[in-house]
Amino acid sequence: MSDFEAPTVVERKVARRLLWILMPGMLFAFMDRINISFAAPTMNPALGIDAATFGLGAGIFFLGYMLFEVPSNMVLARVGARYWISRIMISWGLVAALMAFATGTTSFLSLRFLLGVAEAGFIPGVMLYASYWVSAKRLGSFNSWLLLMVPVAGFTTALISGAILKLDGVLGFAGWQWIFILEGLPPVILGFIALGCLDDRPADARWLTESEKGRIEALTASRKEASHVPVKAALSLAVKNPLVWALALAYFLMNFALGAQPWFPLLLGQLKLSSTEIAFAVAIPNLLAAVAMVFWGKRSDRRGERLNHLLIAATVSALGWVLCGYGSASAGVMLAGIALALVGLFASLVVFWTIPINVMTVEARPAGIGLVTCVGLLGSFLSPTITGYLKDLSGNFTAGMYLAAAGILLSAILVRISVAKPLLVVQKPAADVTA
Repeated sequence: MSDFEAPTVVERKVARRLLWILMPGMLFAFMDRINISFAAPTMNPALGIDAATFGLGAGIFFLGYMLFEVPSNMVLARVGARYWISRIMISWGLVAALMAFATGTTSFLSLRFLLGVAEAGFIPGVMLYASYWVSAKRLGSFNSWLLLMVPVAGFTTALISGAILKLDGVLGFAGWQWIFILEGLPPVILGFIALGCLDDRPADARWLTESEKGRIEALTASRKEASHVPVKAALSLAVKNPLVWALALAYFLMNFALGAQPWFPLLLGQLKLSSTEIAFAVAIPNLLAAVAMVFWGKRSDRRGERLNHLLIAATVSALGWVLCGYGSASAGVMLAGIALALVGLFASLVVFWTIPINVMTVEARPAGIGLVTCVGLLGSFLSPTITGYLKDLSGNFTAGMYLAAAGILLSAILVRISVAKPLLVVQKPAADVTA
């Protein structure tokens, strides 16, 4: 039996206050990552970009993100979320807009790398920040609302980018340039809003009463901010922790699936679909994935169980990626594959991110989460890069889709084995992490 209880008044109050800033931030972050896939059909010929170069550009974002991931997370723990998360949003929005002025392969790759550098630390920083405000019992549901923005971004970017492409020629800019300009500026505005609305921790929140602050402090007592730990000591705790490396490897494998998403428009383009048809063919599966993500995160909370939920979702996703590789000549099979791949992928993602917070010690958590994401994002760098190379070599995307399927399934298996072994757990895991 689960000990699930309805959220209290103060928990709902905190969730509303944080989510109205953090959810749009997550939305814009993923829009600015994936909009190159919708710009690609017209951008690639204009800039002289082949499949291998496009794959490298899609992946090199994650290389920049990865290199600056751990330092960014450590700075957030030191200076607080208000300044650091706001700074990240403003800087990545400006770089995203500058993508409109790429003139060839070199500038395209350079700006994609800088975009990763600018955004480094945002998602793990948000996850770390949430752990200061949200109890372990609510983390799955809270994270599901944040990570819901990933498939919503796929849905939104597909529809908005399809409409923006019709601005081709306005003020002398091509449609693909307008995509970067109009989708890059909103996070800059949101960053300035966040600067005035976020609080570093519950004790600083003027919108909470003293009793409410005490209640939040009590609910998160086992996961206090570890800003008192020296940077070298925190890094050492994370690096020497075998569970951190196990989760990092699992996230690395999961990112082979996450990193394969930019190929969907080009996959569908092979079926001779129009740009509007491609937009809806990508948007609808992302909408289904958004619903599945919320449902699966809440179900995982109610059952007080994570590992089986992760494995089931990953299996569904793996089946979808296999269909994407197998059904390259059939629109029906391809659409079913995309839907299953995304539904399972994002359901897996929301469950996965409840686990590091609950099985790492407080001292190891800031650097540990950064390290997990850092190593994991190497998968997102390699996935499109390898797939682009294989596409140019074989003429199809089949091998790349099978690689994504293997990655997501092996990721869930590794998490199950690692977290289930007491030897690897540095602190007794919360009840909601056991099998």
